[in-house]
Amino acid sequence: MKLTDFPLAWRWTDKEHTVLPDHVLSHISPQDPEQAQSLHRLSLQFLGSDSLSPEQFTIEQLSLGTQEPQPITNWLHEKHQQQETRVFLSWAQDMAVITNWGILTKYWQDFYYPSSDDLVVWPEHLGWAVLFHHAEFIQFGKRL
Repeated sequence: MKLTDFPLAWRWTDKEHTVLPDHVLSHISPQDPEQAQSLHRLSLQFLGSDSLSPEQFTIEQLSLGTQEPQPITNWLHEKHQQQETRVFLSWAQDMAVITNWGILTKYWQDFYYPSSDDLVVWPEHLGWAVLFHHAEFIQFGKRL
C-alpha cells in the first residue's frame, strides 16, 4: 500500500497537522489490509483487559497528563536504545505500519492521538511491547 492510500497518512502529510520530512516518510511502510489484519490479531495477543498483559510482561507505565513531549520521548528512548529496531504498529484491524523505533520515539505525537487511539507497538523478536492507550498513558512491557 502506498502511504498516500493509508487512512492515517494525513497525520504525517497534511500541513494542518504535521508534515514529516521525506526521508522519514520513506521509512513508514503502510501494510495492506490483509497484513494489517494479521498484525492486529498478533497485537491483541499482547493485551490483557485494557492494558498490556501482566501475565506476559513486566510493565512500566507513564501517564501523559500535562507533561511536555520531550520527557516522554526520553522515557521511550530509555526503554529501548536501539533506534534502528524495526517495529510494527497496529491501531486497528485495517491499520498498521512498519517503521523503526527511532522514528516512532521522535515523532510519537504524530503516531498517537490520546483520547482517540489505542496503538500497540512491538519489535520482530517480540521481546517487548508498548501500548499507547486512549486514556492517556503509555505502557512499556518487557517479556517475563
